[in-house]
Amino acid sequence: FVATLGVLGALVIGSGIASITTIIIYIVLALFVALALDPIVRVLERRGMKRGAGIGIVFGAFALLAVLFFVFVLPPILSQVGAFVRNLPEAVLGVVDSPWFAALPPDLQDAVAAGLDELSAALSRPETIAAIGGGALALGIGMVSAISAGFIVVALTLYFLSSLTGMKQALYSLAPAHDRPTLTDMT
Repeated sequence: FVATLGVLGALVIGSGIASITTIIIYIVLALFVALALDPIVRVLERRGMKRGAGIGIVFGAFALLAVLFFVFVLPPILSQVGAFVRNLPEAVLGVVDSPWFAALPPDLQDAVAAGLDELSAALSRPETIAAIGGGALALGIGMVSAISAGFIVVALTLYFLSSLTGMKQALYSLAPAHDRPTLTDMT
């Protein structure tokens, strides 16, 4: 009975951890970004700037880089993916006219041509188009989830960046008193 309760308890705890893995990932990612930005904030502090102003400047620059990425890098990538998808059926049909296809042995040419015909037919079926549409819907939902996750990570990063000194002090207090200077030097 005790073993059964132990296994049941382990299953409940495992299920609880599995249901919050996304939140744990957000926290770890935000902590990682905060630790990456903290040295820049400390440099600004050493130059006489208050920590809050340093966090604002560093995070503003970080946000500006993210916006520049989304404005200048992401649209060309999305347009190239769209062009690839639009030109895919034509490219599949153009394989038969390519020089490497002509260099294949006749029996392999027949097999490749049959495979290309099957692929072309699959791309024109309504259920394939519906599956692609469902994938596009899933992609849209994923984009909305990614945007909301981005806001959560940004908020957590700002919080961790502003309270990093207190978090380090709490970590130091967990170590034995004789090991605290070594832990301080390591972190």
